Amino acid sequence: MSDWAQIISDALDILKFDGAVQDTLAELRRKWSGQIPALLEERFDTLGIQYMKLPHEMGVAALGQELSTFGWALYDLDEEDEYLFVLIPAEERSGWERYCKKQGQYCHLMKQQGRKWGDHAKEQDPGKLMPCEEYILQDEYDYFFNSLAGDFAAGEWKSSHSEEWKYGCVADLRCRPPKVTRSKSLYQFGHLAYSDQAGVYAASGASASGQIGKVLLGKNPSTLNFFEPSPIGYEGAPHSLRWVGNSLWVGDPTNATRIELTDRGTCQDVKNWPLPEDGWSTKYHCGIVTDGLGRVYFSNEWYKGQIYRWENGKVTKHTFSLDGYDHLSEAVPVPGTNCIYMIHSVSGKWRMEECLLELDMDTGRCRIAPLPGLGEELKLRWFTGDWLLVQGNGEILSDDFAQLINMNTREVLRIRPGMFGGEKMQHIGILTDGTVVIVTRRDRVGPVFRYPIDFWGFLRTANKPKKLEPWREYKEVYPNLPIFLAGEEPEPPKDGANSISDTESLLLRPQFDRLSPEEKRPIMERLAAQYRLDFVRMEHFGRWGQHCTTGIFKKDGREFVFVPGDTVILGWEQFAAGLNQESREELEYLFREWEMERDPTELIGESMAPVRRAAIGPMLVGRELEEINWEPVKLDDPRLRPEWLEDFRQFALTDRNSLTLVGRARFERDGDSWQASLYHEVDYPDFQNRLQKQGFSLPTADEWAYLCGGGCRTLFPWGDGLDYSMRLHWFEDMDEDENRPYDMEEPNFFGLSIAYDPYMREVVQADRLTTCGGDGGCNICGGLGPFLGFLPCSPHCKPEVQEDNALNGNYDFYRPIVRIPLEKKGEIEMPATQWLNKYESIKDKLACKTDLDAHFTEKVIGNREVDVLDIGAVHFPSGTIFACDPLVELEDTPPFIQTIPAGTYPVKICVVPSEKYGDRYACVKVEVSREKPVRYELGMTGKEDLDEELDEDGYFGFGVDAGMGCVADIQTQAAFKTYWAKRLEEDPDIDPYNDLFCDLLEENAKACPKYQLSHGDWLNWTVPDTDCNLPIFASGWGDGYYPVYFGYDAKGEVCAVYVRFIDIEASYQEQA
Repeated sequence: MSDWAQIISDALDILKFDGAVQDTLAELRRKWSGQIPALLEERFDTLGIQYMKLPHEMGVAALGQELSTFGWALYDLDEEDEYLFVLIPAEERSGWERYCKKQGQYCHLMKQQGRKWGDHAKEQDPGKLMPCEEYILQDEYDYFFNSLAGDFAAGEWKSSHSEEWKYGCVADLRCRPPKVTRSKSLYQFGHLAYSDQAGVYAASGASASGQIGKVLLGKNPSTLNFFEPSPIGYEGAPHSLRWVGNSLWVGDPTNATRIELTDRGTCQDVKNWPLPEDGWSTKYHCGIVTDGLGRVYFSNEWYKGQIYRWENGKVTKHTFSLDGYDHLSEAVPVPGTNCIYMIHSVSGKWRMEECLLELDMDTGRCRIAPLPGLGEELKLRWFTGDWLLVQGNGEILSDDFAQLINMNTREVLRIRPGMFGGEKMQHIGILTDGTVVIVTRRDRVGPVFRYPIDFWGFLRTANKPKKLEPWREYKEVYPNLPIFLAGEEPEPPKDGANSISDTESLLLRPQFDRLSPEEKRPIMERLAAQYRLDFVRMEHFGRWGQHCTTGIFKKDGREFVFVPGDTVILGWEQFAAGLNQESREELEYLFREWEMERDPTELIGESMAPVRRAAIGPMLVGRELEEINWEPVKLDDPRLRPEWLEDFRQFALTDRNSLTLVGRARFERDGDSWQASLYHEVDYPDFQNRLQKQGFSLPTADEWAYLCGGGCRTLFPWGDGLDYSMRLHWFEDMDEDENRPYDMEEPNFFGLSIAYDPYMREVVQADRLTTCGGDGGCNICGGLGPFLGFLPCSPHCKPEVQEDNALNGNYDFYRPIVRIPLEKKGEIEMPATQWLNKYESIKDKLACKTDLDAHFTEKVIGNREVDVLDIGAVHFPSGTIFACDPLVELEDTPPFIQTIPAGTYPVKICVVPSEKYGDRYACVKVEVSREKPVRYELGMTGKEDLDEELDEDGYFGFGVDAGMGCVADIQTQAAFKTYWAKRLEEDPDIDPYNDLFCDLLEENAKACPKYQLSHGDWLNWTVPDTDCNLPIFASGWGDGYYPVYFGYDAKGEVCAVYVRFIDIEASYQEQA
């Protein structure tokens, strides 16, 4: 018999997030492919491609369904923010489920709704594959290409057994397969740029140490015959290379350089303009752009950057600066005008949305167009002719890889995930002869060079026709733009507003950062009043390229800071900037000591959480970590035992500062006095309950990652490597200044002291005891050195689920937070007293005179035979219910004022079978109890017009326009809203019937064909990742207006709810 407890302990934890299921498949294979070789079957790769654009939970259900065909059951043991997966042999399922039930362990079988155990997963159409000639580089080297321009791609190479990308290489894309030339003297080679006017290529590189950057020019990159035209020693390889006629503009963090060439491509003149260091970050490379008249603009600041303008050899400060986080690095000129196109973010629903801004560089006048379907970190580049390329970061597979926009006709062509199988697009370019080349990356292969066979024709037929959304003119002048899309600004808050609901959108980070301290202060004061805190001051925090000016509060001796919400990318899969030399050398030393060869990215990735997008709400956050198990007491506290005090008295004679009697007491020197503390055993659930009673919560793992890293894409908030100039806990011998504060313990960009000591684990909110920010010192104790020792402090490190719920006072600490909801979540709105009084006066008139329960107990109603169809149990978690047409009004229908006890009840349908008229659903029953109803009360929502004249048999009800009805709990409605909002973010063109219920109804009809047509007439569906059921059923004769009745038994308690579609006696007499 299997060791069930050990299986639970060894469960695979994966965070739930929308994205590609291939990552989850890779994790399953890594853990279980040795035991279950079927996981390596190509069928699973096919599923990964088919489900890559769909929500993560749908892809996971497909994997579970497919595993069932091989006799394995995939179970999830966590119903909250993460999956905890176990795989159980089919023959042991019943024993496993009995064990979980006995232990109170949540246990959910991952399979697809409506599909039987052992069936293959449902096929999904991943979209059309782009027809291409494909070429891979078949040699013993690994390649990574970082740029593509003209007829060449530039990047780096290494031998397949090496760990370090070091030397540069060039691929000639005119050859098929591309011909690669490798160098052993070009370091950090890339950022290739081509001037078709000069016929010259430019690239960036660096010295062998990587410290000094340089610019390289040449006419034929494949010969690697470059010359260095600029004497400037840049800060690392410069990232900004921009051709303007016969001149090349170069930017690094503190320089803007103009290199003028002759007509023959030789250097004629070099001019350099040193720039002040950015106050927020010295790592942002100067962005450079020209307008359509050839005037050059540049800025090297990360936030609200000062723009400099070059014209006719003279550089001046421009008349306006950049707005917020706008950058010039990816802007492009609008030909023949004094304008540029750039990416500009506005406030959307729960996130900032990046849009296309056309900006007049003389007047600041501008207009904006949304770019739906593209996600974040967008880049602009002219592709060919009137076609503007907008390319995304490629991390979230629900977003397009890129879109091509014809700025003349406004036609939009989408390059979407799935067009290249399961591969992500890295680069796209057009050669000098007009040939399109696309570079993707294939797992275990490397770059794939694709030459589309009919690029333009394919894109036009593979997607629905689409146009760039209309331009919207701003009445304001740049950079003083509102944070909303032009024309969508909300009404200003009313005077005397006393709730944050009037300004809740300003509590999101991008909007909040645009406010001045004077504008922020009244918002902070409102928060203090609403949450009963003392507002202390406004304070500015800035570290590691991020900053925030925010409010400081006090409550019960604690300091809190307001942290604005944001939508960010969390998790880690590769280096953003690359390991620094010291970190690389430390890892190489460890690898030699361990006598092993490892790729640092692979090694680090094993400890990192997967990449996902997270919407983080605004919070009030405790600035310092606090102890959990220790209670400060006075030295005369009677609970301090005499033997403990005797130990303390002996200790106090020494010059040491702290005595800990493990699990009992602690004594710490505080100046000339001593502070005693008592130790208490604390259980994680009890601690959470205690916090909740105080009005506080713990941050979730995603919230903690945001508080720690602010959405940084590097391994640590400051970069990919450890900064060895820091003073670090446990490695003080690396620092000569003993009195210097510990750098990581200083407040971060949100004003928080967080993730500064690997021995200190920060407890976060979860079902089981889960910690972030430290490993209790395991890596340091294991002698792994400072880099791996502090790796658990990375914001992207996987949350650690502890073996039990007992908190350890030596390692576990907490940080209280108060979440600030962005939506009002009050009680269900009740009808007015006047309406209720009127309803009571006519309630008996509205009662149903027909015995509806007879539809489910008798064989004949009137002159028609009837049958009962049981469609399964439905969960009503609150007992507040509604009924509607689910394809039309599912998200908006108000609930009935009558309620039922919360619970799970069978749902049955009374069917009138008929070959002539078809099998019709006459009545639906939710069986709350087995008692017989003695009266039937019409379901009312409180919205009905009671002054309306009703005839004797009249009623109020719900309308059906799509031939379907449903009855469900109001929590199911809320769950569906959340689920469908996510689906709409991925594809705004979908609708519930065609893109959800249509397939589910058809599948259910195949699985349960009785009294159903092939397209499906009923469905008992569960909203993914919830226990909320939605029963759907055909509505009698079709569209119409139908009542709902609550049946009450002799004790006056609800025993059933009935949805009446057909008056059988009257209707079939009329049909006859």
